[in-house]
Amino acid sequence: MKYFKPLKVLYGHFDTVNSAKFSPNGRRIVSSSNDWTVRIWDIALETEIKILRGHSNNVNDAQFSPIDDLVVSCSKDKTLRLWDIKSGRDIKIFKGHSRAVLRAQFSPNGQMIASGSQDKTIRLWNVKSGEVLKILEGHLNWINDVQFSLDGQQIISSSDDNTIVIWDVKSGERLRTLKGNSSSIMKARLSPDSLSIASFSISKTINIWNIASEKTVQILDGLFDIVRNIELSEDGQIIVSYSIDTTNRWCDVKERMKKEQAGCYLNCAGDFQYFPDGQTIVSSSYDATILLWDVKFGMEIQKLRGHCNNVTGIDLSHDYNTIVSCSIDKTIRLWGRL
Repeated sequence: MKYFKPLKVLYGHFDTVNSAKFSPNGRRIVSSSNDWTVRIWDIALETEIKILRGHSNNVNDAQFSPIDDLVVSCSKDKTLRLWDIKSGRDIKIFKGHSRAVLRAQFSPNGQMIASGSQDKTIRLWNVKSGEVLKILEGHLNWINDVQFSLDGQQIISSSDDNTIVIWDVKSGERLRTLKGNSSSIMKARLSPDSLSIASFSISKTINIWNIASEKTVQILDGLFDIVRNIELSEDGQIIVSYSIDTTNRWCDVKERMKKEQAGCYLNCAGDFQYFPDGQTIVSSSYDATILLWDVKFGMEIQKLRGHCNNVTGIDLSHDYNTIVSCSIDKTIRLWGRL
């Protein structure tokens, strides 16, 4: 059994913290916020060591490069920024998107960045030069998510145009288009064997697609309310979903609008991660808690309380002994294994 206890509360952000992620070496955390900053935290010292300022609007996401020396961030200000961690300076500003950038991801080798935007395009950037390598066009609405394949040769994108597209990174060509869903696709995940894709949409369905046939082979319908996130276990046999109970608390997924209920602001925040055994997950919740679950039995193992508003994101350290969480309550919390 895995049980965790609270370790530390990190204060510093002045608005909603949208993401908090561990560095590859597990020694630091990078966070992004609606206070327009990216912050680097030292885990051993349990303190903020850098404040990265430069964005002129909400920072939607931030992540470390694979070799742990750089951070990429993306923002509602239509830009991405590349930060040198040692100096704390932005060494490149990636301009080109005409609307908010919702997602940015390093390629597995760290040489490229893929970004998805509300301007309906995906851009591939050269990390070293800052130049646009390719602009992938074809989606008819917002790009909600982009994901590199494990070998870095393909990109999987999901969009409000109800499709999933698989792109060839080298040529920029569209390899396959998976369509047939009746609503916006918020995220798509490639299976570990790279033979299928699991996607979720705001139509309350999870679709399993066979890539070769470009057909849906299974639909899970009526099981969940508005689905916000999914993950596949390492063997590709288990799907876990995160959803919002719209009968009790309503939110608009696309706009992520906040509604006030009983004096508490709620939004569509939700995240979770698998432990390496594939049988345990840790999930964040709109009720300000973090839950550990036994996947096989569908049982709650532990509920972690501490945040006083929606938990917007979580991550696991590489040794799986520490959880980091962030929230609308402007804090970041660390939780350690008992």
